[in-house]
Amino acid sequence: MERMKKIIVGGLVIVFFLGVVGHLLKTKYDSMLVATSQGMLLGEKFGRKVEQSDCITGLRFKYSVCDTTECELSAGGYIEQCMKTAKKDAFCSNVPRLEKTQESVNWVLNECNKNNLGETKCLKYMHEFVKVCSEQKENRKLSDAELIKSSFDKSLVEKTK
Repeated sequence: MERMKKIIVGGLVIVFFLGVVGHLLKTKYDSMLVATSQGMLLGEKFGRKVEQSDCITGLRFKYSVCDTTECELSAGGYIEQCMKTAKKDAFCSNVPRLEKTQESVNWVLNECNKNNLGETKCLKYMHEFVKVCSEQKENRKLSDAELIKSSFDKSLVEKTK
């Protein structure tokens, strides 16, 4: 009988623990979705008023300090929507295509220095501009396989060592 009580109590503890973990994961997931959506709305709103080259300026003002995953996701959503909504100018013609990895890396590093956005976060931000401009030039959404194949992140790591 004593053993049965221990099994039941142990089972209840496990169920409670899994419930708490599940709730925390759902809360984090929800906050990430909200952050991305907010960034997209901000980017769309700002993009209606500007040209694509101004999207970096907006990024610099809104996301210059980003220290959470939610902020990074918001910034990514902002960039994508700002670039899609803004009036096309010469900006993307100056951005190398994603598959031209070394040129893209050099462009990103140059833009990060020029815009003073902080090295680590800026690399992620500028990568998003390269992706969006590549998709715009090709008039299609790049697949995950193409993004992985570009080895962009690996090249950035090697370049910044």
